[in-house]
Amino acid sequence: MRLEGTTGMSVWWLQHADPQMRVLMDPDGPFALSEDENKRGGPLPYAEPPRGLFSDGRVGGP
Repeated sequence: MRLEGTTGMSVWWLQHADPQMRVLMDPDGPFALSEDENKRGGPLPYAEPPRGLFSDGRVGGP
């Protein structure tokens, strides 16, 4: 849908994402009894990718 040049993303949000999220996030939905177990911690590890691995889509990029 994202490749549809006109209304593709709008259709996806309205016809797919919104109805599914409404069900998933409903107070009586499938996640109703889940508890947030996310604990604050240190930053995620990061390793610089090898140079040239990703093309730069900006004008004048490598």
